[in-house]
Amino acid sequence: MKVWMCCVIAAICAAPVWAQGGEVADEQEKLVAWTKAIAEFVGKERFSEADLKSFLEHYDSFNEFGDDEDEDQYFKDGKYRIDLMLEDEDYVKWAEARGLDRTKWLKKALRITAVVMKRQSAGQFDQYLKMVEQQLADLEKQRAELGDEMYNQMKQAFEAGAAVTRKMQEAFRQLPDASDEEAKLLEKYKKEMSRIMEDDEGCGDDEGWGDEEEDEEGCE
Repeated sequence: MKVWMCCVIAAICAAPVWAQGGEVADEQEKLVAWTKAIAEFVGKERFSEADLKSFLEHYDSFNEFGDDEDEDQYFKDGKYRIDLMLEDEDYVKWAEARGLDRTKWLKKALRITAVVMKRQSAGQFDQYLKMVEQQLADLEKQRAELGDEMYNQMKQAFEAGAAVTRKMQEAFRQLPDASDEEAKLLEKYKKEMSRIMEDDEGCGDDEGWGDEEEDEEGCE
C-alpha cells in the first residue's frame, strides 16, 4: 500500500529528474490519476484529532504489507482504482485485525495525506518554476558561447521541466485544502508527521507539515 502514501512525496521532490527522463508522460498520467482519484474518494471528508492519532498509530503496519507489491497494481486503464484497494485481501485482513472500518479509515488516511501533500507542494512548484525562469534567462546570455545546438538542447530541457511542473501543479489543485481545525492539528503533530516523511524517503524535514508560511524553501 506504500504507493498511496509515497508517490506524491516522490513526485514533488523528483520533478527536475522527470523532466530529463524518458518516463515523463507515464508519471504525469499516474500523478493526475492519483490526485483525481483521491479528490473523488475523499470528497468533503474531514479528519479529527482521533483520526490523525489513528493514522499515526497504524501507519507503519499499514505500509509493511505493501513493500513488495507492484506499485501499479491499482493503476488500471489510466485510473487509480481505490475500490481495488478497499477489496485487497491483505488490506481487508489488516483492517479487521485492528477493528477498523476499512473504508472510513482509508478515507481519513487519504484525506490526511492529500492535505499535507498539497500544503507541502505549494512552495515547491513555484520555487522550481522561478528557478527555470532564471536558468532560461542565464541561458540566453550564454547563447553565443554555447552555440546553437547546445543552446537548443538546454532550452528544450529547461522548458520540458517547466511543463512537467505546471502539469503537476495543476493536478495538485484537485486535492482538498486543510480546514482551519485540520491545519492546527497538523501543526500540533508536526514532529510525528515529519517522521513519516523521513521513513518514506521524502524530503525529510518539517516543511509542509505545519504552517503554510514555512513551505517556501522546499526540498533541497
